Amino acid sequence: MSTYIGVDGGGTKTQVFLIDNGGGATIIAPSSNPNVVGWNEAQDVVTRSICACLAARNLKREDVRGLSICMSGVDRPAESARLHAVFQERFPNSAVEIKNDALAALAAGTRGQSGVVLIAGTGSIAVGESTTGQIARAGGYGYLLGDEGSGFAIGRAGLMAAIQGFEGRASQTALWERAMDVYDVDHTQSLIPLVYASAHPVNTIAKFAKEVVALADSDSVADQIIAGAVSDYLRLVEAVVRDLAGEVGQTTVLAGGLFTNTDVLVRRLAKVAPAMRFQPLSATSAFGSAAAGAALRAVKVAFQARGLATDAGISLWQTSLEKLKSQGGAVQEMDVVMTYG
Repeated sequence: MSTYIGVDGGGTKTQVFLIDNGGGATIIAPSSNPNVVGWNEAQDVVTRSICACLAARNLKREDVRGLSICMSGVDRPAESARLHAVFQERFPNSAVEIKNDALAALAAGTRGQSGVVLIAGTGSIAVGESTTGQIARAGGYGYLLGDEGSGFAIGRAGLMAAIQGFEGRASQTALWERAMDVYDVDHTQSLIPLVYASAHPVNTIAKFAKEVVALADSDSVADQIIAGAVSDYLRLVEAVVRDLAGEVGQTTVLAGGLFTNTDVLVRRLAKVAPAMRFQPLSATSAFGSAAAGAALRAVKVAFQARGLATDAGISLWQTSLEKLKSQGGAVQEMDVVMTYG
């Protein structure tokens, strides 16, 4: 049986989406961003998740014909080549590609058509694909050099504002009350060991972003932080469109937890840029998941490797998603594999 697997590996979670002629399977696992969890752990998370999906369908590694691994934190040629060698060895009968996770979200949102994707999760990046297949990106430099408007950036700004307001160095804000609840602390100094001793401090800080977003419409300090993030988003998209000389579709896909878990940022983007077309990916729909987009890329890379037209592969992908939709269409975070078909 021909099997195609897409992987959406982010800084917060990893989703694997498997499709075959009879149906498919999907699972959500921990982060596989190598800059967050390390290269060995990232490879192991992806491999274990893929194998869990295969086992749920009574399949073997040798059955995989197309594998698209779209991971955050993987952009430079040397990094891609390193991972490609690892997964080509582990899945010897498969055509393998290693791409940035933004391309998975773009494929899901546009069904393979030209456009721009803006991702705001733990990190942030904008990537565009022109009508001729050219790729351009802006941002995505990680929390030390960039990630403007990301969960980390918003969370850090929110925590700093909460601390400064508590100490009387800046405006009072409800962010400190939220920080006490989220981190179970009663003094700002308690945040020091909590953050710096954390195994993954970036994620520890990034989880506060949703609190900042939730207060944006009622707290002036949170409002200013979110307004700055929206400006950052627009500059990222504009840089990509400019790099592609305008030869790009009009849709800007919005992906990542900051866009899919609430409509606050989507509404604000639409208000400040009414001429732009924004399309949020659904957080729970199989049709909107970035992992489904990665599976589409897996089908296409497999068919292209065999010199076949991709229309039949895209039809297979569409049919598989229809089967999942008929069973409710929702993919929730879980410890077990969800199968369908």
